[in-house]
Amino acid sequence: MEQVEGMTELRQKLTTLGPRVERKVCRRAINRGAAVIQKGIRAAAPVGKTRSIKKEIGKKVNAKKKGQITVKIGVGVGRKKKPKPKKTLLGRILGAFRKKSSSTDSASPHGHLVALGTQDRYTGTRTWKTRKGLKRSRQTGNKRAFRGRVAPDPFVKQGTAASQGAAASVIINTMKQGIEQEARKQQ
Repeated sequence: MEQVEGMTELRQKLTTLGPRVERKVCRRAINRGAAVIQKGIRAAAPVGKTRSIKKEIGKKVNAKKKGQITVKIGVGVGRKKKPKPKKTLLGRILGAFRKKSSSTDSASPHGHLVALGTQDRYTGTRTWKTRKGLKRSRQTGNKRAFRGRVAPDPFVKQGTAASQGAAASVIINTMKQGIEQEARKQQ
């Protein structure tokens, strides 16, 4: 990381403002820095037909009671889209009994598979007919047919690395502005 001029002065000013204001200023600065990294990851994300992976890249900032602020940026992070209401009466009735899942509500439920990749996938099933003529099948666990793999795409690392310097400068500038603004309010 780079060293900032006057950082000790900024820390002193920040601690004199109080813990509540300190958390507020730091959270705002980190949120804006995370937005810069989020844009960098979106720029590095692969473009599909629906651009759903770019839509699924989000951020989440948590401020804990002990003064820790954590940030999560990546695929499938942040707000989840609410499912659309059912228009018909039967749709509303069936929708009430359907299991709610966050992965099906997202724009890109496969985004993590593209980013992280998968192992080799095989299928192994045994199929037989029952007395009534129905076909049944059961997973055997044996490797019979190779179904492929997905190679990991390091777009999250590339986007983070490309926008890290810009995010640091945004965080520093936002903290300076926030400290000055809160100091003016308290005077």
